Amino acid sequence: MAKAFNPEMLALARESKGFTQGDLIERLALPMSQGKLSKIENGLIPPTEEDVTALADALGYRREFFYHPHLRRAEPATYHRKRQKLSKGDWARIYAKAEIYRITASIFLRSVELAPSRSLPPSIDPDEVGDRVDDIARAVRQAWSMPRGPVEDVTSLMESAGIVVVPFDFGTELCDGFCQSASEGMPPVVFINTRQPKDRLRYSLAHELGHLVMHKIPNPEMERQANLFASEFLMPTADIAKDFYGLSLEKFMALKKFWKTSMAALMMKARDIGRMTESAHRYYMINMSKRGWRAKEPVEIEARETPKLIYQLVRAHMGHLHYTLDDLSTLTGLPPETFQDFFGLVSTPKFRIVT
Repeated sequence: MAKAFNPEMLALARESKGFTQGDLIERLALPMSQGKLSKIENGLIPPTEEDVTALADALGYRREFFYHPHLRRAEPATYHRKRQKLSKGDWARIYAKAEIYRITASIFLRSVELAPSRSLPPSIDPDEVGDRVDDIARAVRQAWSMPRGPVEDVTSLMESAGIVVVPFDFGTELCDGFCQSASEGMPPVVFINTRQPKDRLRYSLAHELGHLVMHKIPNPEMERQANLFASEFLMPTADIAKDFYGLSLEKFMALKKFWKTSMAALMMKARDIGRMTESAHRYYMINMSKRGWRAKEPVEIEARETPKLIYQLVRAHMGHLHYTLDDLSTLTGLPPETFQDFFGLVSTPKFRIVT
């Protein structure tokens, strides 16, 4: 049976490029009214073969892309003020690209099965434990048999439990990351913005882990709760409290290198557990601002934080399953160059024998 054209994939392709319907109309090689395009996207009329070819060329996708049977997931609920500053078009573009990653991964998972070495963390609703988010973070660390002290590699830890971490450039700094819970045969997925420094990236990963653990049902307090989770997960109070003595900017620099979290996060932790007064916290934050350290802190951390699972799915197909780049391009509907860009593949240079 021939596959049916999926109008949702057309909308996804258009949004991933940041195009409005009018933008797409202008790029088409054949005449099409916006009314017709709108009806095609909404599934009211089928496109002709010529329409599909023109749409694929204008959007930079293969024809096969538009025949995937996948449905787009609803956008995640958010109460994050920073995220809410994003324009509607920018958020649509980011989320569309994330959905393409998810759909592509789900195609790969038909043939390759993940073999996590840890179980997924337990789901715990903060309301069920009296909003004791610190206890939830400690419960996850215990469930994963984590050693005391800093987390060496948040990414590897999450991936060892089968959580797929997908890094890509969001094209803006107004969104650090977001996640999707497991469903439809897909494991949980965390999409992370590669524009952020390693210390903030680690915090963003722990923040999204908190959402996966605590927020099956969104609530207005979810961002505060996820921040508390990330703080305790990365900096357990029982382990870090002893380090908050003789505090100074230089001391926070040293603690940043050891705990692999930002100076700002360390200062907040010291305040939250009573090792720094509110006025002292304000003093440090003002000094950080005066020195320009709120935007870029003076020391960098050494941390790997290199996602592997999403790329291992590709390598499994190109290695054990003997797929070529052209095969994967046909399978996913992504042109070879786009596929290489999505999955960090380096094209092999072509040589001509000189005689």
